[in-house]
Amino acid sequence: MPACMGELLFLGIGLHDDTDLPLKNLEAARTCDALFLDTYTSVLPGLDLGRLSAAVGREVRPVGRAEVEQATLLLDAAASGRAGLLVPGDPMTATTHIDLRLRAHARGIATKVYPGASILTAAAGLLGLQAYKFGPVVSVPRPQPSYRPSSPYEKLAENRKRAQHSLLLLDTGDGARPLTAGEALTYLLSLEGELRGSACTPATLVCVVARAGSPAPVTAAGPVATLLDRDFGPPPHVLIFPGELHFAEVEALRAFAGYRG
Repeated sequence: MPACMGELLFLGIGLHDDTDLPLKNLEAARTCDALFLDTYTSVLPGLDLGRLSAAVGREVRPVGRAEVEQATLLLDAAASGRAGLLVPGDPMTATTHIDLRLRAHARGIATKVYPGASILTAAAGLLGLQAYKFGPVVSVPRPQPSYRPSSPYEKLAENRKRAQHSLLLLDTGDGARPLTAGEALTYLLSLEGELRGSACTPATLVCVVARAGSPAPVTAAGPVATLLDRDFGPPPHVLIFPGELHFAEVEALRAFAGYRG
């Protein structure tokens, strides 16, 4: 590997808007020669890009899927100085960012990671579910006529067989409209009809968390059929399918998410 020639910082912002940026991460961002905002792996519904740029003292350039995955723009900026990638949530929870860090390492570019709040723990905490009881995270893409993968349903079914909780992250749209809870449930129900694994039936208990980290997040828990058509407001939304529940988790879902079971 060549000698280090620059630096790339991965800066976690948090879950809702630019004011969630931790102080340490803000101070690190101010030392960067170039700053980019990842708009691909997640969304910040309350983001004010002008306010963010003013806080860090330089222009913050939004980058989408192509720039983040191809990485040429980011790595070239880091090779000639210090570049920062501002990431919604916690930077290293996305495989995209792990790949980017490895590519920087291969080019001799030093990297530093500045963590931020993550939906992986925030959603469970809002519902009162125990974080250590979750299985692998499931990603749900927006289905297309030529692209309807069954893998989200299959991964959910595997977690349910192990009695584990399942967190389902919904397609952010990469600049388009993010997937809603209702759309994701409709897709999973259609896969249930095809695969018949009893992982997502109208009677299956599911939880919805909308806009975690905002001043007024929304939580709900109940059978799929009762939440399917409910309006949870603007995205981002996530789904959680509980596995085996402890009595304290049942009490929490009743208190914090309107569960009536």
